[in-house]
Amino acid sequence: MGDIVTGTEHGKIDLNPIIEPMIDCIKNTPEKFLRESKGKVYVVTDEIIKGILEDKSLTDKLARDGQLFSDTKYADAIATMPKSGVASENQMKGIAELEDMIYNRLCSELRGKEADFFSQNATDCFETFKSLTGKEADISSPQIAPFPDARLLREYPGNKARLRVPHHTIQMSDAVAESLVNAVKRAMRTRLKDELPDEEIDTIIATAERDMNENRSHLSTFLDVLDRDAYGRIRRTYACSVLSRMAGHLHPDSPAVAYSRRVSDFNELVQGTLPECNLTAADLVMYFPNAHGKGVLEFDLMTEFAHADALNTLPFWISFNELLSEVTVEHSVTTTVGQHFKLNGKVQNKGFDSVFEYNIANIETLARGISTAPEKGKMPPDENAIRRALRITVLYYAVFRDSGDSKQPRTAIANYNELREAVKKLVAEKVGADKILIRIAAKLLKIGTVVNKKIKADFKTLLKSRKLDDLSQNKEKLYLIISRDILSKTPDMESAVPIVSEPSPTSYLRYLKISRHPGDDLRALIKEDIRITESLRYLTSPEPAHQKQGRRRMKRDINRKVLGVLFTPRDSEMIRLSLPFEGLAKLIISYSRSQLHHSDAYLAALAQLVHVLLVYGVLKAVSRIEDSGKPYSDRTMLLMLSLFSTSPQPEIWAAELLENGEKRGFTHDAHKAVEHLIRQHSPTKSQGFRLRKSAEWDKLIASEQWRNKYPDLKTAAHAHIKSELKDHRFWNIVTGLSSGMDALWLLTEEPAVRKVALISVTSRSCDRLRKRSDGDRIIMFGHIRRFEHETKDEGNGDIRHFYRHLPVQAFCDDMEIDNCFKNPSILFTSVRKLYEEGFRDVMIVSKVPFTRRIRMTTEDDSTYTNPVILLALNKTMPDLRVYPLFTQKSFGLRYLGTKTAMPMFIPPDTENDRSIYESSDKSTLFRAASVVTCRVVEGGESSEKLHSGITDYLFRCYPETVSIQSEAMSALITPGKKQACLHEILRFLHCYAYEKSVGKSGSDGSAEAKALEAKLDALDSVIGEDSVGQQADALRFPKLKRGIASGGQSGRFSVNIIALLKHIENQSDLYRSQSEKWAALTPP
Repeated sequence: MGDIVTGTEHGKIDLNPIIEPMIDCIKNTPEKFLRESKGKVYVVTDEIIKGILEDKSLTDKLARDGQLFSDTKYADAIATMPKSGVASENQMKGIAELEDMIYNRLCSELRGKEADFFSQNATDCFETFKSLTGKEADISSPQIAPFPDARLLREYPGNKARLRVPHHTIQMSDAVAESLVNAVKRAMRTRLKDELPDEEIDTIIATAERDMNENRSHLSTFLDVLDRDAYGRIRRTYACSVLSRMAGHLHPDSPAVAYSRRVSDFNELVQGTLPECNLTAADLVMYFPNAHGKGVLEFDLMTEFAHADALNTLPFWISFNELLSEVTVEHSVTTTVGQHFKLNGKVQNKGFDSVFEYNIANIETLARGISTAPEKGKMPPDENAIRRALRITVLYYAVFRDSGDSKQPRTAIANYNELREAVKKLVAEKVGADKILIRIAAKLLKIGTVVNKKIKADFKTLLKSRKLDDLSQNKEKLYLIISRDILSKTPDMESAVPIVSEPSPTSYLRYLKISRHPGDDLRALIKEDIRITESLRYLTSPEPAHQKQGRRRMKRDINRKVLGVLFTPRDSEMIRLSLPFEGLAKLIISYSRSQLHHSDAYLAALAQLVHVLLVYGVLKAVSRIEDSGKPYSDRTMLLMLSLFSTSPQPEIWAAELLENGEKRGFTHDAHKAVEHLIRQHSPTKSQGFRLRKSAEWDKLIASEQWRNKYPDLKTAAHAHIKSELKDHRFWNIVTGLSSGMDALWLLTEEPAVRKVALISVTSRSCDRLRKRSDGDRIIMFGHIRRFEHETKDEGNGDIRHFYRHLPVQAFCDDMEIDNCFKNPSILFTSVRKLYEEGFRDVMIVSKVPFTRRIRMTTEDDSTYTNPVILLALNKTMPDLRVYPLFTQKSFGLRYLGTKTAMPMFIPPDTENDRSIYESSDKSTLFRAASVVTCRVVEGGESSEKLHSGITDYLFRCYPETVSIQSEAMSALITPGKKQACLHEILRFLHCYAYEKSVGKSGSDGSAEAKALEAKLDALDSVIGEDSVGQQADALRFPKLKRGIASGGQSGRFSVNIIALLKHIENQSDLYRSQSEKWAALTPP
C-alpha cells in the first residue's frame, strides 16, 4: 500500500562569508556594479558574482558539507540568521551595510535619471516578486511546505517566546496512486467480464492506462486531485486537532470547548466521515428557493466545502497557519483567532462588535437585495453571491448555535439536522429565499451572539495566560481515505474517446477524505494512516538561560529569522546549460528587512531587489563549482544571472570602451530580471529555451578534452557560456524580454472595447519546415495579456482613458502529436478562464516560434485557430468573440556599416491590398494589421546582418465558421472605434519599447537617434542598430504627444503588406512560389 513520510531536515546557509566580498566589490570597484551609457544606468550583477567565484578559497569553503548545505541529499537551502548571537549581529550589520552601500550608489548614479532605468515603479516590481513567495508557499506541487520557518519568529516584550511546531514534509508515494489504479482496473474487469471476452477487456484497460498516462482521462484527473488537494485536507483536519487541544486548557463548562468540538465535527460532516451521524450523501444536500423564486437551488455540502481552502475563507474557520500566527502588544495577544473575536484585531466594519455580527449583517443585506430587486426593476443577486452567503449561514448555524444555558451543549450534527428540517419545511410552505435567510440570521443573532462573546472571552483569557502547554509527546493519527464510491466512475474511465473538456476536480474531491476517525473499512477503497508527531507549543514561555546551554530539542532552529532563498537544484537535467533552469519548481525569495530610514521607495525597493539577486546568483553558482566529490554533470556551472552576461554585445557596445581599454559587457537593468523570473515561474510554466550547444558541452566534459585548452573546469565553463551567448538567437530572445509587469497605456479617447485579451500560442509543430522533428515539437507554449479600460478624472472636466496591461501569464503544456490541433486543453482552459473573468473579446495569435527562417503555415493541422477549435470554443461560450489571427513575417535584407540603407516603405497601393483566397480549404485571409520590425540574423562582429521588414496579422475566415466569425471579423476589418482599439493593442505590443527609446534633444540642440527597439512579436524581441535610427522619423509609430487632454493628436502609421511583398519577393523562394499560385488563380 501507499506510504506517507515525514521529514524535518532543511539545509542552512550562513550568508556571512558571502556578504563581505559583495561589500568589498561594491566599495572598491563600484564601476563593476553600475554602468552608464547614453543617459541610461545599468546594474551589472554578474561582475560581482564573477569576483566572488574567482576566490577559490571562498568557493571551497562554501562547497564543503555543513557550510553550503547541512543536508546535501535534499539540497533545499534556507538562508537564516546564524545560531550564534555574535554571528547573527555581525550578519545583520553586514546586510545593513550592503543595503546602504547599494542604496547610496544608486542615489548618486540615478539622481534625476530614474525614468531611464525603471519601466515601472521598483516598489511594484519588488512587491510582485514577493507575491511569488506566498503563492509557492501555499501551493507546492510536490506537496512540500517550502518555507516552514518564514513566519515563526514572534517578538514578545523583553524576550522571545519559542514556538515549537511540527514541520512535516508530506509526500504521497507512488504506491498510493498505484493502489488506486489497480483497484479501478479490477473493478473494470469485474464489471465487463460477463459482457466481453478477455482480449477486449485487456484492450479497454490498456487504452484507459494510455489515456491516464497522457493526462486526458477521468482517472488522471482524480490522481491530480489526490496529488494537489490531499495535503491541504491534511492541514485542515489537523487544524481541528490543534483547536481541540487548545480548548482542553479551558474550563470544561466553557462554550469554547463545545465550539471547538463542533468545528471539528463540521469538518468531518462535510466529508461524510463523522461517526454515527447516520446521514447519507443525499442527506447532505439542501434545497433552497433561488433568487427569482421560480426554481430550486441545490446546495451540496460535500461540494460547497470540498476544496481544502473553502473553509479557510469563512470568518470563523481557523486554519493551521492561523493558529500559529501571533503578535503581542503589551499584555494582550492578537492572533487571527483574536481578530475574529476582536481582541486587538481589525474588523472590516467598525460599526459591528465582531466579524460574526458583521457577516450576519451581510446575510441580511443580501436577503434585502433579493426582496427589493423586483420592485426596483433590477436583477437579484447572482447565484455565486447566494452560495457564498449560504456557506456562511450553514457553517455559522452548525458551529455557533448552542443551548445558551447550562443544558447539554449542542452538537454540529444536531444543529445541521435542525437547520435542514427547518429549511425543508419553509420551502414546502413556499417561503422565499430572502425570508429564509432573514429568519436564520435572526436566530443566529439571538443566541449565537451571546455564545460568540463567551467564546471570545474564554479564548482571550487563554491566550493572555501564556502558560506552558503540557501537551504529551504522542502522535496525532489521521486517516487518508479514498472512498469505494470512486468505482462508480469506472465507465467514464474506460472510454477511449478523448474527453472534450476537463472533468471538474470538485466532482472528485468527495471521494478523498482526511479524517480523525478510522471510519468503516467496508466503505474505504484505500485507507492510510498519517502519524503526525505532536511537538506543538502554541504559546510557550522562554526557557531559563541556564537550561539553554548545551540543549537543542529539535533538529531545526525555528526561531532563526529567514532572510533569503530557497531553491531546489536537484532535477535530472542539471547536466544541461539551460536558461532558465529546467525543473526549478520553487523560486522563493523572502526578504523583508524594512528600509524605514530611507524615504525614497524607488531606491529602497531596488536596493533590496539587487541584494536578493546578488545572493541568489552566488548561491546558485557556488553550490556546484569546484566540488570534486560531485560527478561532472553536477559541477556544470549554472548561473541564473547569466542573464547579466559579460560576453560582448557588439551591436550595442562596439564603440564603447572602459577607461582601461576593456570592452563593455552586456548589461541588463534589474527589473528585466524580475520580469523574466515572474514570467517563468508565475502562475504556471513557461517555455524557456535551451541553448543549442548543450550536447557539445556534455561531450567536452565527458571526454575530458577541456584539459587540453583550459587550466581548470571553471575556466572551461566560462568560455563555453561566453561562446553560447554569441548566438544571435539568444540576443533576439533574451535582450528583448518584454515587460510582464502591470502598466497603464494612455489612450486618445474612450475605447469601444473595455476588456480585451490576447493569447499568443505556438509550438514547433506550427513550422512546416520543422514539424516532423521530435522532442520539443509537441510542446505548446505562449502567454496571455489582459487589457482593461480605466479612467482618471483630471479635475478640470477632462477624463483621461487608459488600458491597464495586467501582468503577463505564461503557460506551457505537453500534447499528444495527433491531438494537439484538435483538443489543446491548455488553450481551452485559458480561454474559459478569461471568459469567467468577463472577457468577451479574445485575440488568439497562432504563430511560428522563434527560428532563423520564419515561415507560417495555414494548414489546419498546423494552426491553433482552425475550424475545429473555433467551433468547440463557440459551443461552450457562444457570446465570446474570438479573433483568429496568425502572423506572416517578411524581411528585406539590410547590411550594417557602410552599406546604403534602402527605403523600407512603398507608397500605398489600394489595388494590391485585397483579401487572399486559399483554394485548399476555401478560406479567406484578411489583413488585420501590420507592424515594421527588424531582427539580427547572423552573429559575429564582422558579418552582423539585420533583417528589416513587416510582421503581418492575418484574420482567417472559414466557410463553416462564417456565422460565428462575422461579428469579430466586422470589428477587426471595418474602420471604427472597435477596430481602433484592437489595432492599438497589436501596435502597442510591438512599439511600446520603441516609444521608450525615442531620443530627446541633447544639450547642443541636436536630436540623438537611439536604437530602434521594436517588438518582433509576442514571443520574440529585437534591439536594432544605430544604422536604422535614421529611419525613426519615417516610421511613424504610435507615439503619443503631450497635451492629450487639450487636443493633441497621436501619430500613427499604415503599411501595405501586399505592396511590400511585391517589392521583396525576390528575397524568398517561398513567397515567389506563392505569388505565382496567386497569379494563376487571379484573372488578368
